[in-house]
Amino acid sequence: MHLPWNAAVIIVLLFSVSCVLVLGTILISSLRSIFTLYPKFEERFMAIYEVFAETFKLPFNESVSLADNLWGQISFRTIVQHYAFSFSRHVIAYAKNLILVIFLILFFLGEMHCFRDKIDAAFHDKVKGRVINVFKNIILEVTRFISIKFIVSLATGVCIGLGTFFLGLDFPVIWGFIAFVLNFIPIFGSAFSCILTIVYSIVQCYPNATVIILTAVLMFGTNMIIGNLIEPHIVGHNLGLSPFIVIVSLSLWGWMWGFAGMILAVPVTVILKIICENISFLHPVAILLGDKIEETETHLSPVSDEDGFTDEMDTTFPDLLSEKKDTK
Repeated sequence: MHLPWNAAVIIVLLFSVSCVLVLGTILISSLRSIFTLYPKFEERFMAIYEVFAETFKLPFNESVSLADNLWGQISFRTIVQHYAFSFSRHVIAYAKNLILVIFLILFFLGEMHCFRDKIDAAFHDKVKGRVINVFKNIILEVTRFISIKFIVSLATGVCIGLGTFFLGLDFPVIWGFIAFVLNFIPIFGSAFSCILTIVYSIVQCYPNATVIILTAVLMFGTNMIIGNLIEPHIVGHNLGLSPFIVIVSLSLWGWMWGFAGMILAVPVTVILKIICENISFLHPVAILLGDKIEETETHLSPVSDEDGFTDEMDTTFPDLLSEKKDTK
Protein backbone atom coordinates (compact mmCIF):
# COMPACT_ATOMS: atom_id res chain seq x y z
CA MET A 1 0.00 0.00 0.00
CA HIS A 2 3.12 2.23 -0.12
CA LEU A 3 2.68 3.23 3.51
CA PRO A 4 5.60 4.46 5.63
CA TRP A 5 7.23 1.50 7.38
CA ASN A 6 6.55 2.80 10.91
CA ALA A 7 2.88 3.39 10.11
CA ALA A 8 2.57 -0.12 8.64
CA VAL A 9 4.10 -1.64 11.79
CA ILE A 10 1.63 0.19 14.04
CA ILE A 11 -1.32 -0.85 11.84
CA VAL A 12 -0.28 -4.52 11.90
CA LEU A 13 0.19 -4.44 15.67
CA LEU A 14 -3.18 -2.74 16.29
CA PHE A 15 -4.93 -5.21 13.98
CA SER A 16 -3.38 -8.20 15.78
CA VAL A 17 -4.28 -6.86 19.24
CA SER A 18 -7.83 -6.10 18.05
CA CYS A 19 -8.29 -9.68 16.81
CA VAL A 20 -7.13 -11.05 20.17
CA LEU A 21 -9.47 -8.70 22.05
CA VAL A 22 -12.46 -9.64 19.88
CA LEU A 23 -11.84 -13.37 20.33
CA GLY A 24 -11.29 -12.89 24.06
CA THR A 25 -14.54 -10.93 24.39
CA ILE A 26 -16.51 -13.65 22.60
CA LEU A 27 -14.98 -16.36 24.77
CA ILE A 28 -15.54 -14.49 28.05
CA SER A 29 -19.16 -13.71 27.21
CA SER A 30 -19.79 -17.35 26.34
CA LEU A 31 -18.18 -18.55 29.57
CA ARG A 32 -20.30 -16.08 31.51
CA SER A 33 -23.38 -17.60 29.88
CA ILE A 34 -22.24 -21.06 30.99
CA PHE A 35 -22.06 -19.96 34.61
CA THR A 36 -25.51 -18.37 34.43
CA LEU A 37 -26.95 -21.72 33.30
CA TYR A 38 -25.31 -23.69 36.10
CA PRO A 39 -28.58 -24.04 38.11
CA LYS A 40 -30.04 -25.87 35.13
CA PHE A 41 -27.50 -28.69 35.62
CA GLU A 42 -27.39 -28.62 39.43
CA GLU A 43 -29.60 -31.68 39.82
CA ARG A 44 -27.58 -33.67 37.30
CA PHE A 45 -24.29 -32.79 38.96
CA MET A 46 -25.75 -33.75 42.33
CA ALA A 47 -26.64 -37.19 40.96
CA ILE A 48 -23.11 -37.65 39.63
CA TYR A 49 -21.57 -36.54 42.94
CA GLU A 50 -23.85 -38.93 44.86
CA VAL A 51 -22.44 -41.84 42.85
CA PHE A 52 -18.88 -40.69 43.61
CA ALA A 53 -19.70 -40.21 47.29
CA GLU A 54 -21.10 -43.71 47.60
CA THR A 55 -18.18 -45.22 45.69
CA PHE A 56 -15.39 -43.49 47.62
CA LYS A 57 -17.19 -43.28 51.01
CA LEU A 58 -17.45 -39.49 51.00
CA PRO A 59 -19.98 -37.53 53.09
CA PHE A 60 -23.11 -36.56 51.16
CA ASN A 61 -26.06 -34.42 52.24
CA GLU A 62 -28.86 -34.35 49.70
CA SER A 63 -30.56 -31.44 51.50
CA VAL A 64 -27.82 -28.94 50.57
CA SER A 65 -26.38 -27.84 47.24
CA LEU A 66 -23.49 -29.43 45.40
CA ALA A 67 -21.21 -26.51 46.28
CA ASP A 68 -21.95 -26.97 50.00
CA ASN A 69 -21.28 -30.70 49.75
CA LEU A 70 -17.96 -30.11 48.02
CA TRP A 71 -16.98 -27.29 50.36
CA GLY A 72 -17.45 -29.65 53.27
CA GLN A 73 -14.49 -31.63 52.03
CA ILE A 74 -11.25 -30.34 53.57
CA SER A 75 -9.24 -31.53 50.58
CA PHE A 76 -11.58 -29.68 48.20
CA ARG A 77 -11.05 -26.43 50.13
CA THR A 78 -7.30 -26.88 49.86
CA ILE A 79 -7.56 -27.52 46.12
CA VAL A 80 -9.75 -24.44 45.57
CA GLN A 81 -7.38 -22.22 47.54
CA HIS A 82 -4.37 -23.61 45.69
CA TYR A 83 -5.92 -23.00 42.27
CA ALA A 84 -7.15 -19.55 43.28
CA PHE A 85 -3.62 -18.44 44.19
CA SER A 86 -2.21 -20.21 41.13
CA PHE A 87 -4.76 -18.55 38.85
CA SER A 88 -3.95 -15.08 40.21
CA ARG A 89 -0.23 -15.69 39.63
CA HIS A 90 -0.90 -16.91 36.09
CA VAL A 91 -3.03 -13.85 35.29
CA ILE A 92 -0.27 -11.48 36.46
CA ALA A 93 2.40 -13.47 34.60
CA TYR A 94 0.24 -13.55 31.46
CA ALA A 95 -0.25 -9.77 31.55
CA LYS A 96 3.50 -9.19 31.88
CA ASN A 97 4.29 -11.66 29.09
CA LEU A 98 1.66 -10.08 26.82
CA ILE A 99 3.19 -6.62 27.26
CA LEU A 100 6.67 -8.06 26.63
CA VAL A 101 5.52 -9.86 23.47
CA ILE A 102 3.87 -6.69 22.14
CA PHE A 103 7.11 -4.73 22.60
CA LEU A 104 9.15 -7.54 21.01
CA ILE A 105 6.85 -7.60 17.97
CA LEU A 106 6.95 -3.81 17.71
CA PHE A 107 10.75 -3.59 17.68
CA PHE A 108 11.13 -6.74 15.55
CA LEU A 109 8.85 -5.40 12.82
CA GLY A 110 10.52 -2.01 13.11
CA GLU A 111 13.91 -3.49 12.12
CA MET A 112 12.77 -5.89 9.41
CA HIS A 113 13.07 -3.32 6.62
CA CYS A 114 16.85 -3.12 7.15
CA PHE A 115 17.36 -6.83 7.78
CA ARG A 116 18.75 -7.52 4.29
CA ASP A 117 21.30 -4.73 4.73
CA LYS A 118 22.51 -6.39 7.95
CA ILE A 119 22.93 -9.71 6.14
CA ASP A 120 24.95 -7.99 3.40
CA ALA A 121 27.22 -6.38 5.98
CA ALA A 122 27.60 -9.47 8.17
CA PHE A 123 28.18 -12.13 5.47
CA HIS A 124 29.93 -12.23 2.13
CA ASP A 125 29.86 -14.21 -1.11
CA LYS A 126 28.76 -17.85 -0.75
CA VAL A 127 28.01 -17.66 2.96
CA LYS A 128 25.65 -14.74 2.38
CA GLY A 129 23.80 -16.77 -0.25
CA ARG A 130 23.44 -19.68 2.14
CA VAL A 131 22.12 -17.45 4.94
CA ILE A 132 19.62 -15.85 2.57
CA ASN A 133 18.51 -19.30 1.45
CA VAL A 134 17.93 -20.36 5.07
CA PHE A 135 15.78 -17.33 5.84
CA LYS A 136 13.90 -17.68 2.57
CA ASN A 137 12.99 -21.30 3.34
CA ILE A 138 12.03 -20.44 6.92
CA ILE A 139 9.70 -17.64 5.80
CA LEU A 140 8.09 -19.74 3.06
CA GLU A 141 7.61 -22.93 5.12
CA VAL A 142 6.35 -21.24 8.29
CA THR A 143 4.03 -18.94 6.35
CA ARG A 144 2.71 -21.91 4.41
CA PHE A 145 2.15 -23.95 7.57
CA ILE A 146 0.38 -21.14 9.45
CA SER A 147 -1.79 -20.18 6.46
CA ILE A 148 -2.97 -23.73 5.78
CA LYS A 149 -3.47 -24.47 9.48
CA PHE A 150 -5.52 -21.28 9.91
CA ILE A 151 -7.82 -22.11 6.99
CA VAL A 152 -8.24 -25.75 8.05
CA SER A 153 -8.79 -24.83 11.70
CA LEU A 154 -11.31 -22.15 10.76
CA ALA A 155 -13.23 -24.63 8.58
CA THR A 156 -13.19 -27.16 11.45
CA GLY A 157 -14.45 -24.58 13.94
CA VAL A 158 -17.24 -23.39 11.64
CA CYS A 159 -18.42 -26.94 10.90
CA ILE A 160 -18.44 -27.94 14.57
CA GLY A 161 -20.06 -24.68 15.64
CA LEU A 162 -22.86 -25.05 13.09
CA GLY A 163 -23.23 -28.77 13.80
CA THR A 164 -23.59 -28.33 17.56
CA PHE A 165 -26.04 -25.48 16.93
CA PHE A 166 -28.32 -27.66 14.79
CA LEU A 167 -28.02 -30.52 17.30
CA GLY A 168 -29.32 -28.20 20.00
CA LEU A 169 -26.23 -28.05 22.22
CA ASP A 170 -25.76 -24.92 24.28
CA PHE A 171 -22.90 -22.54 23.47
CA PRO A 172 -22.06 -23.68 19.92
CA VAL A 173 -19.75 -20.67 19.58
CA ILE A 174 -17.55 -22.01 22.39
CA TRP A 175 -17.30 -25.51 20.91
CA GLY A 176 -16.45 -24.07 17.50
CA PHE A 177 -13.87 -21.73 19.04
CA ILE A 178 -12.27 -24.55 21.06
CA ALA A 179 -12.08 -26.73 17.94
CA PHE A 180 -10.52 -23.83 16.00
CA VAL A 181 -7.80 -23.14 18.59
CA LEU A 182 -6.96 -26.74 19.52
CA ASN A 183 -6.70 -27.78 15.87
CA PHE A 184 -3.38 -25.89 15.76
CA ILE A 185 -1.97 -28.54 18.12
CA PRO A 186 -1.15 -31.65 16.03
CA ILE A 187 -2.51 -35.05 17.09
CA PHE A 188 -3.67 -34.14 20.61
CA GLY A 189 -5.60 -30.92 19.97
CA SER A 190 -8.44 -32.40 17.93
CA ALA A 191 -8.78 -35.37 20.31
CA PHE A 192 -9.07 -33.08 23.35
CA SER A 193 -11.65 -30.93 21.55
CA CYS A 194 -13.72 -34.03 20.75
CA ILE A 195 -13.61 -35.24 24.35
CA LEU A 196 -14.69 -31.86 25.77
CA THR A 197 -17.65 -31.49 23.41
CA ILE A 198 -18.86 -35.07 23.82
CA VAL A 199 -18.62 -34.87 27.64
CA TYR A 200 -20.70 -31.70 27.62
CA SER A 201 -23.29 -33.33 25.35
CA ILE A 202 -23.58 -36.15 27.90
CA VAL A 203 -24.08 -33.66 30.73
CA GLN A 204 -26.69 -31.69 28.81
CA CYS A 205 -28.59 -34.38 26.95
CA TYR A 206 -28.44 -37.52 29.11
CA PRO A 207 -30.44 -39.80 28.86
CA ASN A 208 -31.12 -38.73 25.24
CA ALA A 209 -28.58 -41.01 23.58
CA THR A 210 -29.43 -39.85 20.04
CA VAL A 211 -27.96 -36.36 20.48
CA ILE A 212 -24.89 -37.77 22.25
CA ILE A 213 -24.21 -40.23 19.41
CA LEU A 214 -24.76 -37.57 16.76
CA THR A 215 -22.38 -35.23 18.60
CA ALA A 216 -19.70 -37.96 18.66
CA VAL A 217 -20.26 -38.62 14.93
CA LEU A 218 -20.03 -34.89 14.20
CA MET A 219 -16.78 -34.44 16.12
CA PHE A 220 -14.96 -37.52 14.86
CA GLY A 221 -16.35 -37.19 11.32
CA THR A 222 -15.38 -33.52 10.97
CA ASN A 223 -11.85 -34.06 12.28
CA MET A 224 -11.34 -37.21 10.20
CA ILE A 225 -12.60 -35.68 6.93
CA ILE A 226 -10.92 -32.29 7.28
CA GLY A 227 -7.78 -33.44 9.10
CA ASN A 228 -7.06 -36.68 7.23
CA LEU A 229 -8.51 -36.03 3.77
CA ILE A 230 -8.87 -32.34 2.97
CA GLU A 231 -5.81 -30.97 4.80
CA PRO A 232 -3.28 -33.42 3.26
CA HIS A 233 -4.78 -32.68 -0.17
CA ILE A 234 -4.34 -28.92 0.35
CA VAL A 235 -0.85 -29.28 1.76
CA GLY A 236 0.21 -31.57 -1.07
CA HIS A 237 3.04 -32.96 1.08
CA ASN A 238 3.78 -32.80 4.74
CA LEU A 239 6.37 -30.59 6.40
CA GLY A 240 8.89 -33.42 6.30
CA LEU A 241 8.91 -34.01 10.07
CA SER A 242 8.96 -37.45 11.64
CA PRO A 243 5.72 -38.20 13.56
CA PHE A 244 7.84 -39.26 16.52
CA ILE A 245 9.70 -35.93 16.41
CA VAL A 246 6.36 -34.10 16.30
CA ILE A 247 5.25 -35.85 19.51
CA VAL A 248 8.61 -35.17 21.18
CA SER A 249 8.52 -31.50 20.16
CA LEU A 250 4.96 -31.17 21.50
CA SER A 251 6.11 -32.58 24.82
CA LEU A 252 9.29 -30.49 24.97
CA TRP A 253 7.89 -27.11 23.94
CA GLY A 254 4.68 -27.75 25.89
CA TRP A 255 6.77 -28.39 29.01
CA MET A 256 8.76 -25.21 28.41
CA TRP A 257 6.01 -22.79 27.34
CA GLY A 258 2.74 -24.53 28.21
CA PHE A 259 -0.20 -24.25 25.81
CA ALA A 260 1.54 -21.63 23.66
CA GLY A 261 4.51 -23.97 23.33
CA MET A 262 2.30 -26.75 21.97
CA ILE A 263 0.95 -24.39 19.30
CA LEU A 264 4.46 -23.21 18.38
CA ALA A 265 6.04 -26.68 18.55
CA VAL A 266 5.74 -27.57 14.86
CA PRO A 267 6.82 -24.17 13.41
CA VAL A 268 9.83 -24.05 15.76
CA THR A 269 10.83 -27.61 14.83
CA VAL A 270 10.47 -26.80 11.12
CA ILE A 271 12.80 -23.81 11.60
CA LEU A 272 15.37 -26.00 13.36
CA LYS A 273 15.17 -28.59 10.57
CA ILE A 274 15.68 -25.95 7.86
CA ILE A 275 18.71 -24.56 9.69
CA CYS A 276 20.17 -28.05 10.05
CA GLU A 277 19.61 -28.72 6.34
CA ASN A 278 21.80 -25.74 5.43
CA ILE A 279 24.71 -26.35 7.81
CA SER A 280 26.96 -29.19 6.67
CA PHE A 281 27.88 -30.72 10.03
CA LEU A 282 24.19 -30.64 11.11
CA HIS A 283 22.95 -32.66 8.11
CA PRO A 284 22.65 -35.85 10.25
CA VAL A 285 20.37 -33.96 12.66
CA ALA A 286 18.18 -32.83 9.75
CA ILE A 287 17.85 -36.43 8.56
CA LEU A 288 16.88 -37.56 12.07
CA LEU A 289 14.26 -34.81 12.29
CA GLY A 290 12.87 -35.64 8.84
CA ASP A 291 10.23 -38.14 7.87
CA LYS A 292 11.48 -39.66 4.60
CA ILE A 293 15.23 -39.93 4.10
CA GLU A 294 15.12 -39.41 0.32
CA GLU A 295 12.95 -36.29 0.62
CA THR A 296 15.16 -34.80 3.34
CA GLU A 297 18.34 -35.44 1.35
CA THR A 298 16.98 -33.40 -1.57
CA HIS A 299 16.82 -30.34 0.71
CA LEU A 300 20.34 -30.69 2.12
CA SER A 301 22.78 -27.98 1.11
CA PRO A 302 26.00 -28.93 -0.69
CA VAL A 303 28.84 -29.75 1.69
CA SER A 304 31.17 -27.43 -0.20
CA ASP A 305 30.49 -23.73 -0.26
CA GLU A 306 31.46 -23.76 -3.91
CA ASP A 307 28.31 -25.66 -4.92
CA GLY A 308 24.90 -24.32 -5.58
CA PHE A 309 24.99 -20.83 -4.06
CA THR A 310 24.82 -18.04 -6.56
CA ASP A 311 23.17 -14.70 -6.75
CA GLU A 312 20.25 -16.32 -8.61
CA MET A 313 18.60 -16.91 -5.24
CA ASP A 314 18.16 -13.18 -4.80
CA THR A 315 15.59 -13.18 -7.60
CA THR A 316 13.35 -15.61 -5.71
CA PHE A 317 13.80 -14.08 -2.27
CA PRO A 318 10.67 -12.37 -0.89
CA ASP A 319 10.30 -8.61 -1.27
CA LEU A 320 10.51 -8.44 2.51
CA LEU A 321 14.28 -8.87 2.25
CA SER A 322 14.74 -7.24 -1.17
CA GLU A 323 18.21 -5.91 -1.81
CA LYS A 324 18.80 -2.25 -2.54
CA LYS A 325 20.47 -1.66 -5.88
CA ASP A 326 24.10 -0.57 -5.88
CA THR A 327 24.29 3.07 -6.90
CA LYS A 328 28.05 3.26 -7.25
